[in-house]
Amino acid sequence: MKEEIAVNKVDLLSAYKNANNEQKDLLEHLFGSEVFKPADVKERIKTFADATKAVGIESPEEWEEQHSCLEPEVLAYFKLRIITKALNEGWEPKFSPGEYLWAPQFLFYTKEKIEKMNAETKARVVRRSGSYGFSYSGVSCWGAGFVPLNAGEVIGPRLAFKSKELAEYAGKQFLEIYADFCLKSKENL
Repeated sequence: MKEEIAVNKVDLLSAYKNANNEQKDLLEHLFGSEVFKPADVKERIKTFADATKAVGIESPEEWEEQHSCLEPEVLAYFKLRIITKALNEGWEPKFSPGEYLWAPQFLFYTKEKIEKMNAETKARVVRRSGSYGFSYSGVSCWGAGFVPLNAGEVIGPRLAFKSKELAEYAGKQFLEIYADFCLKSKENL
């Protein structure tokens, strides 16, 4: 006779959270790994490595090694495509009337503006040597905006998000990669 044991999911998730790697493997074997994945994609995708695994790239290190010959802004673009795909969880633009594509929006700062900021604001700014004659500049994500379909070429569909919330999250969580995409470093000027 087969006996069933009922387990409260909240208790199971708590046990998993406090388990060591060996115990987590056992729990995943018994209940399936899907049970322990956070429902919110923003909880699952916090790093580039998380994004690569979510889209089926098993070794982020190998991927980076294979693409290390690329210019930093091109490498950043490819990384952002992977991150966007992972966060969108299979969603792709349909290019239908009334559809909006969402993208992070950034503020660019000059050296002078950065010097006038308080410490908390400075902490949110990624700094790089800039162009346009400035010796030092930076970028920060201030939110997300939508682009009507007829203006979609401004950001391109490969870096578009299905929601404002995801676009804003990506801009803040992956600001360094967006900065590599948007700004040139002093060495590359």
